[in-house]
Amino acid sequence: MDNNEKSVLQRVIDLIEIAHPVPGETVQQKADLRYLEAGLISSFELIQFIVGLEETFEIELAPEDTESDKFRTIGGIAELISEKIASRQ
Repeated sequence: MDNNEKSVLQRVIDLIEIAHPVPGETVQQKADLRYLEAGLISSFELIQFIVGLEETFEIELAPEDTESDKFRTIGGIAELISEKIASRQ
């Protein structure tokens, strides 16, 4: 994980922590967390979270993005966002 991905990861964690603290002592533990299964974001909050991601990172998440396996973990979301940012450069 490069510095850009770490920055993206921390910003994703920060967005989730608006609603609930993310458990884990290390960033890697937080990255591996399945946030929906952990109950950190409800189905109602999920829409707000997706909008927050799109606004924060100036990206558009397609249904196939939000339904992908990557979108199930915090680290996967950061990876997905980093890919979208890299593809527009």
